Amino acid sequence: MISRRPGRGQPPRRERPHDPCLPHVQPAEAAPFGRHHTNAKAVLTEAYGLRGRPGTVQALEIAGRGAWPARGRKPFDSTRRRPAEWPPVTTSELWTRAEADRYDAEETEMSSAAVLGPTVAFLAELAGDGRALEFAIGTGRVGVPLRERGVPVVGIELSEHMTAVLRGKADESTLPVVIGDMATTVVAGGFSLVYLVYNTISNLLTQDEQVECFRNAARHLGPGGRFVIELGVPPLRFLPPGQVAVPFDVSERHLGFDTFDLVEQVLVSHHFTRDGADGHYRRGDSRHRYAWPAELDLMARIAGLELERRVADWDGTPFTQDSPKHVSVWRKPL
Repeated sequence: MISRRPGRGQPPRRERPHDPCLPHVQPAEAAPFGRHHTNAKAVLTEAYGLRGRPGTVQALEIAGRGAWPARGRKPFDSTRRRPAEWPPVTTSELWTRAEADRYDAEETEMSSAAVLGPTVAFLAELAGDGRALEFAIGTGRVGVPLRERGVPVVGIELSEHMTAVLRGKADESTLPVVIGDMATTVVAGGFSLVYLVYNTISNLLTQDEQVECFRNAARHLGPGGRFVIELGVPPLRFLPPGQVAVPFDVSERHLGFDTFDLVEQVLVSHHFTRDGADGHYRRGDSRHRYAWPAELDLMARIAGLELERRVADWDGTPFTQDSPKHVSVWRKPL
């Protein structure tokens, strides 16, 4: 559900420099975690050498307060490589077939009625009688139920594999999808709503690309149309001196935490996901550019949009200084 610039073929997975905050850890095949690593703290402290670092254990104990939901940062298989002859065409990372096939099974909570009900209701009200365009539509977690609600939906999606999963839920005539980069790909016709959910704008790793995403949204909107983004608030206040990681999920089957490059505004999300019943963990990581609500408001102004509303969740909960995420609505002037 990540974007790429228009073009043929798939962009490569580029080699990324090792995260300077962490010592080297072998890929999943070389470093399985057995049954004796059932304790979340033990896995993280042993794997990343966190033992004895001030604030680390305390950080793991407040994992439930992490701001970024797990889906927003797609696990990256550190053993995967792509053909060297394919030139890089975007900063975003690309979902593989295996990741696309297991995505829905790993996101059952985010696909529940409790989550999707308020989300779809919020978006349907904004769309009104017009069409909706979803950037990074993925497997159609939101787009398909919104279409079933009666809103005409079109999607832009980088990954052909994610689109193939969506095709098992809705055909092209019901929910058209254009393969391309959400920052630059243009879809014919006008829209009353463009939306981007579940932290996905953070997959664009530069400020310039994020600004272009806003411009592309504005390009598709008619007068009075809205652009909606769901995004976590950067949890930097959980980074006291000496702490190297902020956990966002410590559960029986998944361990997730972020490390931060405060200069480049890039976070790396690290995932340990338990595979099967043998106690082994699959390791993955992905990079994301975090942005504050005020920075997004400036991007919107550059694109000619105006902030209309900001809430803490799809149910309209007021946004406060303690909100871990926000749903923001910008409007194109009449």
